[in-house]
Amino acid sequence: MPQRAAKAQSKQSAEEAVASYGKWSPFDSPRYVQYNAPVDAWGARLLNDSVKPHIDSFNLFANEILGLMPDDLSPAEMTWHDGTTVRCWLSDLALHQPIRGEDVIDPRLLPTHCRQAHITYSGELSGTVNVSLGTGEPPVQMAGVPLGLVPIMVRSEACHLHGMTPSQMVRCGEDPDERGGYFIVNGNEKVIRLLIMPKSNFPIALYRPSFSNRGSKEGEGNCGDQREGIASTGPLYSAYAVQMRSMRPDLTTQTVTMHYRKDGTCWVRFTYLKNEYLIPLMLLLKCFAPDELNSERSLFELLCDGLMADTFVAERVTCMLEQMRTHPELKHVHSREDALYYLGSKFEVVFREKRGAGVSLDGIALEVDDASMNPVEKSVSVARRLLDSLMLVHCPKGAEGGKAKVDCLVLMFRKLMALVRGDIAPDNADAMDVQELLLPGQLYGALLKEVLQSSLLRLEGALSKKSRQALVGKGRAPTVLSAELIRNTFMGVCDVTKRMESFLATGNVTSRSGLDLQQTTGFTVVADKLNAYRYLSHFRAVHRGSFFQEMKTTSVRKLLPETWGFLCPVHTPDGTPCGLLNHLAAPCQPVVRVASPEGIIPGLEAELAALGVQLVRSSKTSTSNFGAGENAYVTLDGRVIGKVARSRLEAVAEELRRLKIDKACPGVPADLEIVACQIPASFEGLWLFTGPCRMVRPVRDLASGNEELIGPMEQVFMKIAVTREDLEASNNTSDIPENIPLKYTHMELSPISMLSVIAGLTPFSNHNQSPRNMYQCQMLKQTMAIPYLNHPYRTDNKVYKITYPQFPMVRTTVLSDANFDVKPAGTNAIVAVIAHSGFDMEDALIISKGSYDRGFKHGSVYKTKVINCPPKGTVGSRLTQFRADNHSVKGEKVVKDLDYDGIPYIGQQVHEGDPICRVLNKGTGEAKMEKYKEGEVAWVEQVNMIGGGGWWGGGAGARNPGGIKDGAERMSIKLRLPRNPVVGDKFSSRHGQKGVMAILWPQADMPFSGRSGISPDIMFNPHGMPSRMTIGMLIEFMAGKAAALTGTPVVNANSFRQYRGKGLLDTEHNNEKDPYAPGDTTAHEYFGETLKKFGYEYLGAEELYSGMHGVPLKTHIYMGVVYYQRLRHMVLDKFQVRATGPIDPLTRQPVKGRKKHGGVRFGEMERDSLISHGTSALLADRLLKCSDACEDWVCPDCGSILSYAHSPETVKRYSGREAAAQAPICRACSTERGVEVRCAAVTLPYVFRYMSAEFASMNIRLRLRVQEDY
Repeated sequence: MPQRAAKAQSKQSAEEAVASYGKWSPFDSPRYVQYNAPVDAWGARLLNDSVKPHIDSFNLFANEILGLMPDDLSPAEMTWHDGTTVRCWLSDLALHQPIRGEDVIDPRLLPTHCRQAHITYSGELSGTVNVSLGTGEPPVQMAGVPLGLVPIMVRSEACHLHGMTPSQMVRCGEDPDERGGYFIVNGNEKVIRLLIMPKSNFPIALYRPSFSNRGSKEGEGNCGDQREGIASTGPLYSAYAVQMRSMRPDLTTQTVTMHYRKDGTCWVRFTYLKNEYLIPLMLLLKCFAPDELNSERSLFELLCDGLMADTFVAERVTCMLEQMRTHPELKHVHSREDALYYLGSKFEVVFREKRGAGVSLDGIALEVDDASMNPVEKSVSVARRLLDSLMLVHCPKGAEGGKAKVDCLVLMFRKLMALVRGDIAPDNADAMDVQELLLPGQLYGALLKEVLQSSLLRLEGALSKKSRQALVGKGRAPTVLSAELIRNTFMGVCDVTKRMESFLATGNVTSRSGLDLQQTTGFTVVADKLNAYRYLSHFRAVHRGSFFQEMKTTSVRKLLPETWGFLCPVHTPDGTPCGLLNHLAAPCQPVVRVASPEGIIPGLEAELAALGVQLVRSSKTSTSNFGAGENAYVTLDGRVIGKVARSRLEAVAEELRRLKIDKACPGVPADLEIVACQIPASFEGLWLFTGPCRMVRPVRDLASGNEELIGPMEQVFMKIAVTREDLEASNNTSDIPENIPLKYTHMELSPISMLSVIAGLTPFSNHNQSPRNMYQCQMLKQTMAIPYLNHPYRTDNKVYKITYPQFPMVRTTVLSDANFDVKPAGTNAIVAVIAHSGFDMEDALIISKGSYDRGFKHGSVYKTKVINCPPKGTVGSRLTQFRADNHSVKGEKVVKDLDYDGIPYIGQQVHEGDPICRVLNKGTGEAKMEKYKEGEVAWVEQVNMIGGGGWWGGGAGARNPGGIKDGAERMSIKLRLPRNPVVGDKFSSRHGQKGVMAILWPQADMPFSGRSGISPDIMFNPHGMPSRMTIGMLIEFMAGKAAALTGTPVVNANSFRQYRGKGLLDTEHNNEKDPYAPGDTTAHEYFGETLKKFGYEYLGAEELYSGMHGVPLKTHIYMGVVYYQRLRHMVLDKFQVRATGPIDPLTRQPVKGRKKHGGVRFGEMERDSLISHGTSALLADRLLKCSDACEDWVCPDCGSILSYAHSPETVKRYSGREAAAQAPICRACSTERGVEVRCAAVTLPYVFRYMSAEFASMNIRLRLRVQEDY
């Protein structure tokens, strides 16, 4: 076969293998990737889905959000000194792929280049700069202006790796299993973490006592309430409020809160530039309502919702109308124009910037500098654009959105009144049904939008400065105003590169507006590749927010029922972040799309009308009576779209659900969230959600058999069965109403769908104590494994790598579907549960020396050291003077351990103090030696020479300044440190049973099986089982043993699995391929039958012979195969021994820190322990002699240690050390008595003398009482 045809056939077969790799389902039989299979067949959809939210959100930012930004950016406006009005704005923003330069053969800048060179993987952001000079001519458009470099997410559509097959990525120096979803900043991989935020476009009813601390009569704010009859003392605001986090089409948000005051009125609060503002609800309604609804009667009917008999609401509406009549400033507001003028006049000062003559509002293009506009028109313009951009921004702008915002405010008011009256309960802000996610692309776009806006504002200041300089003719001031001048000035003040890289490098957001976020730090984490499991967890982690870590309450950490299927109940760390750092369940995915600016989907609108929903657009009346009587609100993404009879709520919801499942109507999205709320203490209505950032997960509809995507809010009102037993039980009948089973409409795809990918890897986890499963999720992420397959192209700071890994025989289907076999993280070990000697106490393990010699748990640690040849601060042409060189003047080697190029040989062994690089200054001839500073022996694995200029295209055509200056040279040296197990290294099973190696037991003395002659690799103390209750580990003993005997490659170890048949050999009847089929036996019977057929004991125990005496042990020993992991916690990284070393010059105590060779801390609890044992000599040795003991002198009369000095006679008689050895005198006592008072020698901590001097500076004297016989 020709070579080309063979390649085509191989490619076709690889593509077929990738296409045949179906969607993840635990019901499928396990799939295993053969190591001789084509690399293109390695793709695992489960892992790709794990990073999909990150990549899709960045693609959404690059393709959609970036195009929407210019519409909301305020232009830069100023007046030149000659009266010319300058206006500059942006359009046509575009993001380009990273390139190395235009003067290289391959201009692509690949992620592997940035990792090895320790630079940022970024592409150019360009746009069209539009300049209007106020001359009446069309504006000048300058396209393709570079605005800076923006970091690019790996494997996004802006990345060169997008769409590549695994074999193509291998040729680009990447891991064939590379999935992307992260940024490369200075060579480090950074992930924007997912954060939990309040649900957007949904009114959340809140009861917070802190709300009642707001405001009083004397200090109300802009529109203070001067109404008579209000108490003059005490707060005016109550604890009741309704909050809505509105989302713009570009996914930025603005939160609006409606507060209820104790005087019966409602005020609306919003935030601008981190300042809070409050506006009366009635004033806002007058600003939004059209003329036909702007009368007092219309507003009264609108807020009362047609129920005039509802005196509770009517009284509150009357109070607000009375406030409008009697307030000294509001009483003149009668029409919509009056309300807009009043509101604009109050906020015009707020939005006026100090520089420039115009009004500049962030995100609002305010054209108020037109000379033709009078003050009233300017105020009205400010108010309109304020309301469009900061108030209920999920509704359309302009007059079209005014009616929608009126309906939204009425909805919030009605829900607030129901909350105040007690008809509904407050929403739980910590529940998943009122929460959503903050996506990486969403945050990235919001920050870039603010950076561009601040750059436009700085442009105003820069142009104003140039105008003043041109006016006085100072320096190099421009004489002619031109579009090119404005473009160049804007490029100089635009700091996109610095701000975006700083955000990803530090995780901190520096924002003038706050971006409607609850925190300013902790947005990014380092995606360290300790192993594939830890790396994956970074993309599935969901954090509640750093703000909540400081809260003393535990309510935000509780596991609530609403999180079922969306957040894993097991995968959360212990300690401070417990309950705050969670992980998405395996099937859960967030919705990624742009919010609909129109607020209605045409196809969905038609279907709702056909189902009997009276729509707002088709109604000729106002929105009154929509929620009155027998009618309930119908909302779509926070907008009131119509009404429906309360009796029809369930029917409409069911029909919409049928259309969504059957996909019969293209206008009904597959991820539509349908919530028909009709339960007590809840606000009734039909809530529909199609917006982004929501979490959805699949369940199976029993009626059609199809999968349906549901959200957390609708899940509460659905009837979902978990197991097949639940469905069978639902068919039972009972005469007792309380015992009538629930009739289910949906079913989970799998009982383990509530678990995360990491938690789903624990075998038989349903048999374990819950904390042990939590510990395993954390220890799995600390396991030594194969972190990646492109080792020569990685320069990570520190990498742990196991030498001889194996994939487990006892495994879950999640492990197979995730394709973790290519990056295993442990070894199948023969484990015996035996109290063999005193070495195995307290969870310690005894490991066979024979197994150790055969490579059991051997590993290595790789460290990378980056050496910069030019010293810090070197600039200009001097950068090229510093080069790695080992030549003498005669051409010989200067340092024999280094090569002629000044770097070590590959494979060279280095010890502490050995040179690893010699840098020569060719200008002066001076050389600097870099030495290896670790105390551990290492081998040189790899050396990468990194240069500016040609390596990555740093010439004139370069677009990536990166972190390497042109002409500079630096190198990265990768060192390998062998780390075979030593006493004290940590190991664990997959059930949270961790322990350290106590001793390497000789192979000849190990116990061995009387039947097979096999001796265990590990001996485990049985006392570790009863208290931990890890029954799953005992089952794994039997399952692994049965798999080894039968030759079964793997045993299905899914949680909650059923058992059927007579063991593994009964392939006709067992349920290994369908673990959730109805079972007829138990786990120990299932595997016990298999062991029994091979002549072993039914429950897994064996008769062992003593290796030392050769006689059978008196009791049978439980022995089997368990998958053991070696953790990264090693003695060589943590041991700390010190005899002498550096001390603090101020206190003379040993410094702290292992790297500084500091002392071992002897704390308060250690001190108490020695005191309780009466070991006073040891206590004095630790806290005095080995710390800061010093010989000092104390006056026996006054007890001072600060007043001694040598007498003049001693100084005259002795000199040097002889004088210091003489007893000094107390100056104070000797002067007072007229005779010399000799001091006594004492041994004291030096820090006590330091404390005495500190007290003396505060006029506090410390006195020591010295006995005469001292």
